[in-house]
Amino acid sequence: MSTYFGTVVQQQETRTMKGIRSMITALGIFMAAGLLGIISGALAISLLSGNLIDPGTGAINPEALSKAIGVIALACGLVILELVGIILAFVGFWTMYKGKAEYGSIHDKDIDRAVKLFIAGIVIFFVEIFVGAMVGIASALGGIANPSGMASATPIILVASAITSALLATVIALILYYLIKAFIPSDKHNTVLLAIGLYVAASIVSLVGALLIGPPADYYANPGAVPFDLAWIFPGLIGGLLGFIALMLFFILYRHVLERMRTRQVRPIWENPATMSVLQATELRWQPPPRT
Repeated sequence: MSTYFGTVVQQQETRTMKGIRSMITALGIFMAAGLLGIISGALAISLLSGNLIDPGTGAINPEALSKAIGVIALACGLVILELVGIILAFVGFWTMYKGKAEYGSIHDKDIDRAVKLFIAGIVIFFVEIFVGAMVGIASALGGIANPSGMASATPIILVASAITSALLATVIALILYYLIKAFIPSDKHNTVLLAIGLYVAASIVSLVGALLIGPPADYYANPGAVPFDLAWIFPGLIGGLLGFIALMLFFILYRHVLERMRTRQVRPIWENPATMSVLQATELRWQPPPRT
């Protein structure tokens, strides 16, 4: 507990600290989801390398069936984890927004930038859905009259969807950065750049891999005529691994920032009265001085 001109200020956890805690939990959940994605991808590779139905006897292969059930179970768990992580991330973001005035004008402006990026991310997300749906409908309609039409539109789907995914990944990485930008010490800047770069690279690797070594157009037009190649899945797995490393770096950064706040290396403005404006002082919740 500290005093300022006879007013008692309780040293308690700020809204920003609570928001960062929620973001740390969300990042941990996203990391767990990333691991599940990598494991399910590895199981999918093993499953697709064999036959679910024995071509000789026509019976179901028990080993392949157990792998398929495992992939489905992991996929369901992945969806649940992603939803929980998204909810916690929204809670953390909103809590930090409500406490944006707690650490001065620089952090306040950074939060405003994060809000603008968040709005841009929503727009990009819906553009991605719209582009994918429109191109997919056009491909399907073209394939009715000319099966090769669906195949020729496949690269367009990949390019349009992957580019918007890369843009969305860039926006998300920048939001994670601006939420704690004012609290990151100079010796951690390289870690920030690496985290942002890896998160964006995860989408780019998936894009380049899908275009260079992904399934050919004939596979989509007539899957039975082209045998499945395990190499088609590896870009997605590599992208998932890069994304996991990026999230782990952000997780470490957020933990470091929270520790700096907890140990008062970074202090809220009411513990630095010289930097606090009259308006900010009136907006904060001050505890009334004790009666004597």
